[in-house]
Amino acid sequence: MDTPEFPIGTQPAPSHERLRAVDRTANAAHSAIDRVANKTDQTLRQVRSMAAQAKQRFQTGCKNYSEWEDKFVENTRERIRSKPLTAVAIGLAVGLLIGRSKRSR
Repeated sequence: MDTPEFPIGTQPAPSHERLRAVDRTANAAHSAIDRVANKTDQTLRQVRSMAAQAKQRFQTGCKNYSEWEDKFVENTRERIRSKPLTAVAIGLAVGLLIGRSKRSR
């Protein structure tokens, strides 16, 4: 039987050398995948933390707005009760202004 001839320096490596090369490549790939997974995990933790902070700020803002709105409504009610004729006069004046502005268009 004739063995195939290969140019000098291009003969196939013995199988154990090929296996080591495959192992090195696989290890490098595993390392790269682990690094990407760690970075992804860190990024996800940061995004979740930022989302939780944003949610907390939003809820606090909504609560503050609701409290402000309640105080504003109560303050307005007190003013109307203390000076009902002034409130009616202001209401009429605003109504007249709105009516004139709509008519002039």
